[in-house]
Parts: sequence; structure tokens; C-alpha cells
Amino acid sequence: MKTAEISILRCRQEIDIRTHAAAAVVVVVVVVVVVVVVVVVVVVVVVLVVVVVIIVVVIMVLVLVIVAVVVVVVTVVMICIEYRVLHTNQSTL
Repeated sequence: MKTAEISILRCRQEIDIRTHAAAAVVVVVVVVVVVVVVVVVVVVVVVLVVVVVIIVVVIMVLVLVIVAVVVVVVTVVMICIEYRVLHTNQSTL
């Protein structure tokens, strides 16, 4: 009788050990998956922020270039108009 009880107790202990080991493995897998998901989300967010910043900088540079070209063109046109007015006034004198 005692041998049967001892063997039953050993079986229960083995089942408990296996159950705890399986639970520990599940917890470790869940933690690893959560960490990987968080890292991937953070990396994606950082990449998106960097891309947006790069796009904004490129747009700002393009706007500055366009403004500079407009200023140069307007300046050249004004100089040409002034030169013609002065040249016309001198020739009429």
C-alpha cells in the first residue's frame, strides 16, 4: 500500500514539475514575444519620424531654393528695367 502511495506521490510531483516547467517556458516565450514586438514598434516609429524629418527638410530646402531663384530673377529684371530707363533717358538728352 505504501509503495502504491509513494509511486502516486512521485507521479504527482513529476506532473507538478512538468507543469511548472511548461508554465515557465510559456512565460518566457510570451515575454520574448512582447519585447520583440515593442522593439519592432519602436524601430518603425523612429524610422517613420526620421523619414518625416527628412521630407520636411527637403521641402524646406526646395522652398528656399525657389525663393532664392525668384529673388535673383526679380533682381535681374529690375536691373534690366533700370538700365533701359537710364539708357533711354540718356539717349533722349
